[in-house]
Amino acid sequence: MVARPEIEEVVIAGIATDYCVRDGAPDAVAARFPTAVLTALCAGVDPSTPSAALVVMGEAGVRPAPSGPPPAARTLRPGR
Repeated sequence: MVARPEIEEVVIAGIATDYCVRDGAPDAVAARFPTAVLTALCAGVDPSTPSAALVVMGEAGVRPAPSGPPPAARTLRPGR
């Protein structure tokens, strides 16, 4: 991940909480971005593993955000 001053927070949602989300969210934290996972918008490949993935992400410093993105969240467009 590239540090850009206009990026204030990384907010992640997606399928494969137990794989892609679990592996990508801690990378954002390691790049020094405050990071949240929209748990209501994620799903696991195996129904028994998302809880463990959320524990791993929490230990890495990822914040769960069960109700949606923060009010200040906005989408950046290429070139801006």
